[in-house]
Amino acid sequence: MLAIESWPDPALGHGPHVRASGGPEILTDLARPDLDLVIWTRQVPDEWKKELNGHEFSENTLSLTGSLNEILSQVKAPDFCQNYPEFMLEDVAQIAALVAAFAVSDRLTFHLGYEPDQAQITKPAKLKALCCYGESTAGWSSGSRYSGDVLSLLEPFGVAFIPFWNNDRAQIGPPSKSKNIFLTLSAL
Repeated sequence: MLAIESWPDPALGHGPHVRASGGPEILTDLARPDLDLVIWTRQVPDEWKKELNGHEFSENTLSLTGSLNEILSQVKAPDFCQNYPEFMLEDVAQIAALVAAFAVSDRLTFHLGYEPDQAQITKPAKLKALCCYGESTAGWSSGSRYSGDVLSLLEPFGVAFIPFWNNDRAQIGPPSKSKNIFLTLSAL
């Protein structure tokens, strides 16, 4: 597995210690207490991109708090299923299950819509995750000198995991207005 790792420059501020890779093995790095942000830059099938480009999404946002089973029941509900491609529904269910498993928590906050839930990203949680379906416009900034500046963008379909010990060093920046769908998850 090839992984890219970046360390904050102490002279420039308190930036996040980030590790990223395209392989699922990167998920084992969630146990490392020295990392502030773990990025899984997944390679998804071309069919996902094609299906996403041709899909008309509902303007409705789904925001839920509950157990993993309660959230998965809502995601699989017929009224909700008609608004999203099948691959996306399966993917958000799998990411939700990963977050619950790695956080050892059955309480989740789930948000799926055109913008990530900024309040959810900044609240304390055992583990947070963000995924952008489409061209990502969300990224992270590093340190107090960089507040407000997005230095690195999340790859399309990539998943950013933010562990609870990050001490706010990993700040996910708000996206520019776009027609992408964002999944925001927090394990409580």
